[in-house]
Amino acid sequence: MTGLESFSENYLERWESKATVRRAARFAPTADHAESILMPEEWLRVAHDPEVAALGRPALRYLAAQVCYRMMEEIALLETDMVGASCNHVANGRHSVAVPASARQSALTISTDEAYHAFVAREFIESMSGINGIAPGGMPETSGADRALRATLATLPEELHGDFTMIALSLTENTITDEMLGLSRDTARDNPFHIVLKEHLIDEARHQAYFKQLLGYLWQAFDPEIRKRFAATIPVYIEEFLILSQQGAAAQRRHDLGQIGLSP
Repeated sequence: MTGLESFSENYLERWESKATVRRAARFAPTADHAESILMPEEWLRVAHDPEVAALGRPALRYLAAQVCYRMMEEIALLETDMVGASCNHVANGRHSVAVPASARQSALTISTDEAYHAFVAREFIESMSGINGIAPGGMPETSGADRALRATLATLPEELHGDFTMIALSLTENTITDEMLGLSRDTARDNPFHIVLKEHLIDEARHQAYFKQLLGYLWQAFDPEIRKRFAATIPVYIEEFLILSQQGAAAQRRHDLGQIGLSP
């Protein structure tokens, strides 16, 4: 029995009792959260700009809400377009490396979890905007990770696309989970965004462990020349992801500043 197979069998045993979609009533914001500033100021690049500060708390609430909404929408897009779709490919054996049955079943549970996370993220946007009166604006249509992946796959032969997608997914899951953990720590415990993030992270810690196991299993199984090709491609994906993320954030800041009457 491989390490991935043993891990996955244990994963399946724990999923029934640990997964939020199976055991927990989801958090719902209430009227008590109407005045919440959803994001910590240190995560808002413009929060300490003198012109923004001069506009006071309403401007900060608006800017924080927009960043929060977009992060939740990015989560929904990432979970459905990239994570869920890739997990379904693992479950259906559509990669060059044979994966144990327990790992394929585990991938299906992650796909289920992620569809639920997308549902919760969009429900939170709708509920929160109805409560605080701040409508979402300038929302993304695709996730930065998915756009970066598509750009990177264009540099590889088609027969390598499925395998590299799993590498990119494993890296992205670890990065996004770490970012969410940092954001959760920096946000007050009674903040509605903190609560919904904390619920999400219950599952993501398990997903992160799964993808670490899967990546190690796949990497060892790849032909040495394929490993060399992927090792050279990983920095391309990371660079594309960072560039697209920075471009998207800059465009969103310009939009938000314009909405509160300031020049970008």
